[in-house]
Amino acid sequence: MASAYGFDIAPDGEGAIFGLSGAARRNRRQTFGSWEAELRKDAAYVCVRGPATNLNRPLADVVDAAHSVGQNLLDIVAVEERTALLIAEPRDNVVWRTGPHGLKLQLTSSITMTAEMTGITAVVKNAAGEVLPDPPYMPPQHHFAYRYFRYSQAAENVLDGYRNMFLALESVLDFIDAKNPAEAETEWLKRALGKAQTRGLKLDAFAKPGSTDPIADFLDAHYSAVRCAAFHAKSSSGRALRPGSLDDYGVVLQQLLAVQGLVEALLKSEFSARLQSGGFFHSGFGHLLETLSPATRLLMSVTECPTIEQVMGEEEKNELPDGGSFPVKFTGRGGTATDEWLFVSEIKPRDLHFSKVASLRLVAPPNNDMFLGVVANKMNRTLLGAHLDLAGVSKFVVRVRCVLRNRQSPKRGFSH
Repeated sequence: MASAYGFDIAPDGEGAIFGLSGAARRNRRQTFGSWEAELRKDAAYVCVRGPATNLNRPLADVVDAAHSVGQNLLDIVAVEERTALLIAEPRDNVVWRTGPHGLKLQLTSSITMTAEMTGITAVVKNAAGEVLPDPPYMPPQHHFAYRYFRYSQAAENVLDGYRNMFLALESVLDFIDAKNPAEAETEWLKRALGKAQTRGLKLDAFAKPGSTDPIADFLDAHYSAVRCAAFHAKSSSGRALRPGSLDDYGVVLQQLLAVQGLVEALLKSEFSARLQSGGFFHSGFGHLLETLSPATRLLMSVTECPTIEQVMGEEEKNELPDGGSFPVKFTGRGGTATDEWLFVSEIKPRDLHFSKVASLRLVAPPNNDMFLGVVANKMNRTLLGAHLDLAGVSKFVVRVRCVLRNRQSPKRGFSH
């Protein structure tokens, strides 16, 4: 029988397995409607199974439904066992479904690629060609807006990150134009934003098409729909934004980045803060991956997958006694994300000389190009764990997400 991470995958129905932030303390299984969620002692995974009710819906929908059920079990475990576990990265998962053509199993793993522009120094010269020295660094005055900013960037959950970033915005706006004790919150916010606008703050990210009042747009669209929904949990008074919801994650992240843009602009204008920035443009990084794709392959092994250097000769002969080498297809961006790209490999397990998979590597030949070499090296050095048994699987799909995280750009990676 097929299995993944120690959980059996019966040859019927559908389901998904997600990695956790820590291991479960004991075995636990609970049903939620037609779904069943399971934890195993000392295993850092949650398995969710259910009947295959709609063979036409994409596997991404199975992931979303199973993720919601898994979150419900983790909620209960946190209260009853005092064990708070998070689904580390729900888009990295094992998902399966049985249909007329047999059992399809899909593994998604990620490679996080960091980019930082270092060793580049700007030189300023006068009209005579003389190099001008940098002005002396003057550290900014401290303000508690910095505290909220720091806690936002240190947050593990996107909602916590958003809340602290909005508090940073409120803190610096109160510095610009203090709130009167008897003043309504929205009236003060409107007045403070207006004053900040006169000092150069741009609210373009919140402006509606054709609107001439971006402050009203901010209050109408963002404040009520996002800020209040993120700070309040009363479902009876409107839709709340909840931690761990895949639907809410993208909305909150987008708004966090927009609010952070306001905060960073105010920190610079009000306190002369120097914020580093840099890295790859998303489109440019995607082009690098596309350039590498014709020479990129997937290695799989029943043990620890070798590096590209270790198998250069054997790979050309397709003689990997403990695994195999497989073609991959670069499919471009991963959904609506601008900082994520996918490589996909489709494999027929019946053609393999092995059934168990312990690890994988996405590999590309080493090269000396300044940028392509860095990307290829990151691929080659990243070992992707699998722990699968493909017995009884008709089709096996491997998806490798290449995710860009510019170190000097706003934080994008949060737990779910």
